[in-house]
Amino acid sequence: MSGLKRISADWIFPISSSPIKNGILVIDDHGKIIDLIDPAENKNIPGDVEKLKGLLCPGFVNTHCHLELSWTKNKITEKTGLGEFVINLQNISSNFLAFRKLEETPSGPYVSSFDPTQGREGQYVTIYGSGFGHQQATSKVYFDVDGDLSTTGDQVE
Repeated sequence: MSGLKRISADWIFPISSSPIKNGILVIDDHGKIIDLIDPAENKNIPGDVEKLKGLLCPGFVNTHCHLELSWTKNKITEKTGLGEFVINLQNISSNFLAFRKLEETPSGPYVSSFDPTQGREGQYVTIYGSGFGHQQATSKVYFDVDGDLSTTGDQVE
């Protein structure tokens, strides 16, 4: 039986039976589970068992994704552990856009300031200024990816 790995945990939750306290998984060189030992039923426990705290759920495949982290693709080194992930996450720019007001001459629509100064694409922004038109909510302001600003609407004479 060389090449077999034995792993025990406080609890093993098999798919086909009740949880086993201090159960032992026997795994071959290819990662295939070939036996599950319940120490309450089998007193011949091998001595070379790796003991883990917590629980094991053999055969359980944890498939999920984190859409909120999709913007980090190719920006963070994979498989470095949680600590390195958090440190790297703090050191990269997110997909938030930084807004800034460009200087302009006050003819036609004039933007004096806006709030908030950063946010997600499509976010509503309150714009302060003058000359946007005769009716509220009829003018549009566009921010491009470089933060440049342009306005459209009826000019007040």
